[in-house]
Amino acid sequence: MARRTGFDTRGLISLLVSGGFLIMTVTGVVLYLVPPGRVANWTDWTMSGLSKADWGAIHISSSLLFVLAGVVHLTKNWKPFLHYLRDKVGEHVRPRMEGLIALVAMVLLVWGTLAAVPPISWLLDLNEAAKDMWSLEAGEEPPFGHAEEVSLETLEKRTGIDASAALAALEGANLSVAKGTKTTLREIADDNGTSPARVYRKIVTDTGGEGSLASPPGPLTPEAIDALYGGTGVGRKTLAQMSETLGIRPRDALAALRAQGIEASPEDRLKDIADTAGTTALDLLKIILLPGDTPKATE
Repeated sequence: MARRTGFDTRGLISLLVSGGFLIMTVTGVVLYLVPPGRVANWTDWTMSGLSKADWGAIHISSSLLFVLAGVVHLTKNWKPFLHYLRDKVGEHVRPRMEGLIALVAMVLLVWGTLAAVPPISWLLDLNEAAKDMWSLEAGEEPPFGHAEEVSLETLEKRTGIDASAALAALEGANLSVAKGTKTTLREIADDNGTSPARVYRKIVTDTGGEGSLASPPGPLTPEAIDALYGGTGVGRKTLAQMSETLGIRPRDALAALRAQGIEASPEDRLKDIADTAGTTALDLLKIILLPGDTPKATE
């Protein structure tokens, strides 16, 4: 048997397709299990030394490799592919059974995903459960969405924690704060080899101010609730957990919801209650915290 010499382009393309598929599969599994962005960014979560953003970037690039290699593979085998189609179409006036089954399966897959129909919904529920697994304790949660990206000055406006006191606390702990009160929690964390969560906890511990968003300065308004709780993952909390965070009794929260015709139990997640009521978790908070506020149906 003669040994093949020269560069094997078809072999290279096959290896690239296989490699792209393998990497895409691994990164897809990891991204299925990773914590929500608010948790990953706040705690500097990593797996095998890679952050959530790193895993996402690799998934995108490997998907591109897979697609490009697949296109090149199809281009180089275009004639056999057309020959195959011509023979099959010519031999069969009606579509082959396997083709119909594949088409129906793909349509059902898309429809079942959008409609959240079992068993596809079970896979989506498992994904939610995997993300809930990473939930932080009440005292470790970010005070608001993307809190790691705000400066100490903005943190004061959002939570009431004095920026100068926060700066003094950090510098007293020998942490580098390059731009003073204009430095973001992310910059402080990166410059000192720690996480935004630990930086914030240091500020809270040393200043004695929790900066609780459940008791913001000034009158509580719908806009204030959006600003305070938007992006903080409140939808993942049960009504009982959220009531504890807000400092109210679960039965009072249930009564406020029931007054708007929304039935729930303390063990229900806000997201599930909101989905059933055709509204959002933030609007449920407005009903609970602002008597008389009515939910807005989601479009």
